[in-house]
Amino acid sequence: MNVKVKKEFDIRSAICVILFGIVVYDIFIVIPLLVLPVFLKIFSFAILLFILFTTCRFLQSLYAVRLVHPPKRHLNELPFVSIVVPAYEEASVLPRTIESMLKVNYPKDRIEFIYVYEDKSTDETAQIIHAYASMDERIRPVKKLSRNGGKAAAANYGIQNARGEIIGSFDADHSISPDAVLRAVEWFQDPQIVCVKGRCRGINKQDGFLAMVVGIERDIVEGLCIPSAFFLGGFSTFGGGQAFFRKSIFSDLGYFDENIMTEDIDYSVKLHLQGHRVVCDPTIISWEEHPKYFVTWWQQRKRWARGWMQVLAKHLGDIIRSKTLKRYEKLDMIMSLTTSLAPVVTINIIPLMLLTSLGKISTVAPFLFHLFVIVFATLLPILLAFVIIRLDNRNEKILRRKEMLYSFALWPYFFILIIVGWVAFVEEFVLRKESEYVKTRRNNLTDNLVNTKCSRFSPIAPTPHSYNEEILPGQAAPK
Repeated sequence: MNVKVKKEFDIRSAICVILFGIVVYDIFIVIPLLVLPVFLKIFSFAILLFILFTTCRFLQSLYAVRLVHPPKRHLNELPFVSIVVPAYEEASVLPRTIESMLKVNYPKDRIEFIYVYEDKSTDETAQIIHAYASMDERIRPVKKLSRNGGKAAAANYGIQNARGEIIGSFDADHSISPDAVLRAVEWFQDPQIVCVKGRCRGINKQDGFLAMVVGIERDIVEGLCIPSAFFLGGFSTFGGGQAFFRKSIFSDLGYFDENIMTEDIDYSVKLHLQGHRVVCDPTIISWEEHPKYFVTWWQQRKRWARGWMQVLAKHLGDIIRSKTLKRYEKLDMIMSLTTSLAPVVTINIIPLMLLTSLGKISTVAPFLFHLFVIVFATLLPILLAFVIIRLDNRNEKILRRKEMLYSFALWPYFFILIIVGWVAFVEEFVLRKESEYVKTRRNNLTDNLVNTKCSRFSPIAPTPHSYNEEILPGQAAPK
């Protein structure tokens, strides 16, 4: 299965998915529900239990109100760190993000920033990288021949050319906080730790309605869900645009799988299966862009949904058979991965509620209980949004009242996510469409750095290629 870049919205596939959904409902859902009462009762009860089961899992996110700190030890010598950043057509964000990298609080002789750019980039990505490389020797341009594989292939190429014993992996749109690298390095004093993940926060919440709602959703996931999974000893992931690794782990487990749409979740599973954990420290912060256009968001979330389903299909058997995983860890991994199928199950509750309310069918649970489950499942994210806003307010002394108001939009937002999950399921398991790595469209932010501690910048004018140190295919990384 190849992964390729796609930018256009596939109208024909969308129509096919809708038609297929109608046929499936008619043949396998509506008709059996009307003629098979026993099947109806079992089916409806199973759906309600699944929704409650997966929703209640997120209640553990409230445990993330506590913070975890790295072990306090004296660092005799800081390790050499390599930050790897894949960059394909990222000219609109590179000036902002490179500026933040160069301001990190870490010795200049102990860090490098490897920017892997595709040779087929059509914008000024390469020129911008080389312009900065000519001004600061920490920037290392790495040109990669464009092939299938997407971000994972570029990240693998950069890791192979990295000199550091600690590898930081970042998306090109991430502005890093000054203390992030040093904070992450403190964790690696423990030789058992091989991966540390921070918190990705939104830099463009004020960029429109969708950007605001997506930013709130990401705050819930990054500020509560993932940290709580780590604190409780469950399935912690480094899903998102940033993570730090001990380089030796890539020799033990191999590199990112270039055939999986969510290579980060896939690698998280591999780490857990080998007895490792992904340490989550929410105080290691980077600032990312969120989609402000619906089509961009749809493509991104469909890719994520299909990627989680791919990981579930690939690793479920290994997780169940694993002798390494602890019981709670194994249960939490299964719950987390099967949540990717929640939209497929949840969407079936809609005709059940409608037929029950009209008195056409009778189920194990009355209509009011169906309604309670749906309300509970949709109000919980709003509760979590208020919790994370309150926590951030406690730390930053800024009460984001506007975000509290926008949190109520999570109700319809998650309903649309259910539709996205259904479409992803059909494409992955029914149509078996080829995996397509959708390049996320950037928002051309230049001075809208909202809610960050990053300084404003003036985008540099790309200069002619000023080669500082460029790695070409076939060359070894300098010693």
